[in-house]
Amino acid sequence: KTFSESAVEITQPRAFSLSKIKAAEKNNLPVRLLENQEVAVSPYFPRSNEDAVFFNAEANEIFYIQEGEGEFHTEFGVLKYEPYDYVLVPKGTFYSVQAKSKAQAMLIIEMPKQYYMPNYGLLSLDYPIAESTIEGANLPRLTEEINGPKKGKVKVLKKVGGNYKEEIYSNSPLACAGWQGTLYPFKINVKDINLVESHTFHLPPSAYVTFLNQDGSVNIITFLPRFVHTPPYNHRNTSYNEFMFYSKGTFISRSGIGVGDITLHPIGGHHGPQPKREFFEITTMKEFKKHFVDEIAVMIESQANFRLTSLAKKIEIQEYALSWHKESVEVS
Repeated sequence: KTFSESAVEITQPRAFSLSKIKAAEKNNLPVRLLENQEVAVSPYFPRSNEDAVFFNAEANEIFYIQEGEGEFHTEFGVLKYEPYDYVLVPKGTFYSVQAKSKAQAMLIIEMPKQYYMPNYGLLSLDYPIAESTIEGANLPRLTEEINGPKKGKVKVLKKVGGNYKEEIYSNSPLACAGWQGTLYPFKINVKDINLVESHTFHLPPSAYVTFLNQDGSVNIITFLPRFVHTPPYNHRNTSYNEFMFYSKGTFISRSGIGVGDITLHPIGGHHGPQPKREFFEITTMKEFKKHFVDEIAVMIESQANFRLTSLAKKIEIQEYALSWHKESVEVS
């Protein structure tokens, strides 16, 4: 694995804000934010006037759409996207992102190993999502690429060794007349993800896993609007580093963290709600129905430690690690 230049391993809690990314850094290419040998995360702000074709030769890509609408043009067909979509693009797929609205923001999660949706056994065949809501197997074809391909050379940005390398094709690699197999791009929207809730105990993040890699060293978890028994207690991680992207709503855990922010808590570090945040623990169903958490957040659990890139240093929320001390209260 080739890491970004000057990447630094993270050993204390950190927080970042995508709102701090300057316009000059939104250069229509994904920019690596955090990384390790199992998973990497990159913000991406596509523009409507870009026609480059991408090809990731070393990792599967999961796009989480934070803002904007458009289409993924792939050799398998067309996938439309909208806010709160997960768009999954297998390793070795040619694709371009065609933005159809001005405001665009998405996160790209790269995983070299194959990804799966979890099997929760007896819970339900439709958990976390019913297969009928997955879009991918019968995509509309790119008829304009096949019947009337653009004249001239096509720029392909191929990702190898952690960097994009430009190649020039004389024909569009998206002009595919047909395909056969079981590996193809697909998408789901978070509104189609089913939920479990409990009024008797706090459900751990593992109850909300949406995707995981083949050996379980990386889990992608989706937190959605739901009734909760209690906010997470103060705890420390012993198996996974916790990355959290706050996508929408009001978040119950930390003061000063809002939409578009990211927190990262490394293995071994204590963390949890600040005393200032509302804390509750319900004992009856009546109380349970009062505590609805209106949030959408994406968590990545990774056994490997994350590394901090140069972009992360620029958009860091300073002194986040000291927020527990500043918010502490004396116990008599």
